[in-house]
Amino acid sequence: MRQQEQINSQLIVLAREFRGLSQTALAESAGVTQSAIAQLEIGNAGAIGDDKFIKVAAALAFPIDFFYSAEPRLGFGSSSYFYRKKFTKASEKNYFSGIVNLSRIHLTEMLKYVEIDSIHKIPKATLNGDNSPEEIANLVKAAWNVPDGPIENLTVLMERAGVAIIEIPFGTSAIDGTSLWLNNLPPIVFVNSNLSPDRYRFTLAHELAHLVMHDFPTETMEKEADAFASEFLMPAQSFKTNLAAISDGRVGLKHLFQMKPYWKVSVAAMIMKLKQYGREKEYTSLNILMSKSGYRTTEPQPFQKEKPMLFRKVLEACLSNYHSVEAASEQMFNMFVDDFKRLYGAFLPAERPKLRLVVS
Repeated sequence: MRQQEQINSQLIVLAREFRGLSQTALAESAGVTQSAIAQLEIGNAGAIGDDKFIKVAAALAFPIDFFYSAEPRLGFGSSSYFYRKKFTKASEKNYFSGIVNLSRIHLTEMLKYVEIDSIHKIPKATLNGDNSPEEIANLVKAAWNVPDGPIENLTVLMERAGVAIIEIPFGTSAIDGTSLWLNNLPPIVFVNSNLSPDRYRFTLAHELAHLVMHDFPTETMEKEADAFASEFLMPAQSFKTNLAAISDGRVGLKHLFQMKPYWKVSVAAMIMKLKQYGREKEYTSLNILMSKSGYRTTEPQPFQKEKPMLFRKVLEACLSNYHSVEAASEQMFNMFVDDFKRLYGAFLPAERPKLRLVVS
């Protein structure tokens, strides 16, 4: 056992939150006092002996070596840490924070062995009285040489700018995505794996807005990010032209559903665009019709969901150095394989069926 002073107390908090445990629940599971857990989490490793710490690690279901990493735990309130919705439960927030922290730590480890090249860079722009989120959205598209009109594949576009998109199960529908950009890492966007194809794209554009425009949280940043995303995916002039060509004056749901596979956004987002144009009556009537038709919660999805590939390639390159996913998860990532597969199952190569030999 290593010296107790080397234990990273922040990672004890991270692991406990990831498991959805309170200090009291962890103490009961490990057979120690709540006070001992509290002391561990404030950095007083001497409050508990080696044998009891092994029990704490076992109760948290993390390999011992995980707790000796020097990686910090980032919490909500960090200037580079954004989230779209409010959580209804503290346990959801803690679990989500644990997922983001673990994935960030894992990517940090992977980038010691794999280098990410990018064709474009993420521009930085500060909102002021001389510009707007919509104007900045168009500046980004110009910098990336994106033609006017719909974006064919937003995921590819962002990955070409070096953005690592990690689609993982958040365990809650309270949040769609978050973004993170630290000095030692490429920009990262975490996306909830349960999102529909249209919401997935809008979430990516929303998080791109944060990466471009926001260096610290503000009260207006979510509305600004939504405005950026709307213009980025549906540039005003092209969208208006398409709308006029497909409808004869008054816009109906059938027109918007006809446009959906072209723009690859939700009908709800297109209706919101109408409000921005000052078409309040159509905005109101279409929203009522969406509710009556049951489309407020579930819309038809006439196009395929985009798949992030950059993170998959980085992960596969690292896994290729090990004889199995189990070995890689424990030796490289300090995580037991069941948790590793739960987080990254969508990115892992399909397991080959075992050959069955029949001796006659």
